[in-house]
Amino acid sequence: IDPETNLPRLLGLDEVIPPRSKTCVAFTVLTDEEYERHQLEVKRQKQDKVNAEVGFRLVIDELIQSCKPLIGHNLLYDICHLFSSFCGDLPESVVEFKEILHELFPM
Repeated sequence: IDPETNLPRLLGLDEVIPPRSKTCVAFTVLTDEEYERHQLEVKRQKQDKVNAEVGFRLVIDELIQSCKPLIGHNLLYDICHLFSSFCGDLPESVVEFKEILHELFPM
């Protein structure tokens, strides 16, 4: 029983039952321990989703923090794409873009 609502803690599971493709929803009453485990699992799944969506941004941040030179073939195109994907819109002028890049990746 949830102390705040005085109602049982329920977990709803839906399943599609073939061959009619109807959905069946089953509820189960959770003990306090099961409820806590379920809440932790939901929280972990949400965090995993955030980490997956943010994942490559962490690589970009690590490149910026390393202060090491970037070397590559046609790297300007790649940097423009990375910048627009992870840092913001590309500036209007090349001069402004160079200033921002030198701040992010100092030589």
